[in-house]
Amino acid sequence: MILNTIYLLWSGIIIGVSFIATIVKFHAKGITIPIALSIGKVTFNLQIIIDLIILSIIALLFVYYYSQKLKITAIHIILFTILLCIIIIQKFYMLPILDARVDMQNNGKELKDTWHHYGYVIMEISKVIITLIAGLIKIKT
Repeated sequence: MILNTIYLLWSGIIIGVSFIATIVKFHAKGITIPIALSIGKVTFNLQIIIDLIILSIIALLFVYYYSQKLKITAIHIILFTILLCIIIIQKFYMLPILDARVDMQNNGKELKDTWHHYGYVIMEISKVIITLIAGLIKIKT
């Protein structure tokens, strides 16, 4: 089913951006911490837009499947809702705080550690797990 494929592709996007590209940029020769942080800021803000687009496509697929008498199970709706909540928290709470911290650090301000970065990582891990589970659940005909 296309829904399963979308979820599995989405998990690959999250893994590629959050857990491969993010780590690699900090090890690339010639990229300073301020530049890497600025790249991360742009990257994660773009990823949230992509996440919202994918969620919109999935919502449209739910409507289509319902119209075709295909059964979207409660677990599909629950996983979708959890993903939506995570992305809303990331977009409107976490990213503004993390973006402001990047700007302050890049302007030379010393910052104390906060839980926000770790919280964001946990949310990204959660998104990978949820998209993988959703990608493996079959739609009943």
